[in-house]
Amino acid sequence: MTQDKNRGIPTGYKVKLTVKERLGLDTLLPEKAGRIGNQLIEDVTEKTKFTQKEMETLDLKLTPGPKGTTRWTWDSKKEKEKQIEFTKTEMLFLQKRADLLDDDEDIARAIWSLVKKLDVFRVKG
Repeated sequence: MTQDKNRGIPTGYKVKLTVKERLGLDTLLPEKAGRIGNQLIEDVTEKTKFTQKEMETLDLKLTPGPKGTTRWTWDSKKEKEKQIEFTKTEMLFLQKRADLLDDDEDIARAIWSLVKKLDVFRVKG
């Protein structure tokens, strides 16, 4: 967590995310939301998106999966975690989404490591 040096107020929450966690973040985000929720989704998506250079470096691409599905693949040997800084509002939003999935016992194993990382920064709303 970073802080305003003059006042000691938290200004951001730095989280290191893997490629899998960044891709899985979409699973955590709602399909529909209000104006504020949609703005938060847009902000989080912008922070976690992959640049063209990253995609080329990782050889990140969609490949055919079973039964006509597709899945993301990448060269795991080239993978490095990326540090993302979320605002307090973004962190609360992501944690609330994780809590809703938890209430329904619907946290996919694919995003479990992401949920655990978000829980480390549990903030009070």
